[in-house]
Amino acid sequence: MRDRDNQRHNEIIAMESRLSDNMVNSTRQLFADIQNRDVKNIADLHGRDDQRHNEIIAIQKRMDYNIAGIKTEMKNTKRWIIGLVIATSLSFLGIAISLVIGMTNIVNIIWNLIKIAK
Repeated sequence: MRDRDNQRHNEIIAMESRLSDNMVNSTRQLFADIQNRDVKNIADLHGRDDQRHNEIIAIQKRMDYNIAGIKTEMKNTKRWIIGLVIATSLSFLGIAISLVIGMTNIVNIIWNLIKIAK
């Protein structure tokens, strides 16, 4: 009977040992799986980060191109406005000179008529 009890006791100890080994192996496998999953997730995050970075660079290039175009249009518009102001000023100056010449001629004509009338 003692032999049988010892045998059962040894079997229980062996089962506990196998169970403990299985738990250790399972835990190790679980940690390895978690580590692999985390490495994969980090790699995915890094890939998405690179993609976002490239998209941001592309957007910045488009914005720089658009801003350069706007600056060019502003310079051209400013030149047109300056040209229109100069042309308008010269037109008014020409009108003023024409008025002065015309008034001078009218005054000369009236002056000559007054001299002839006397």
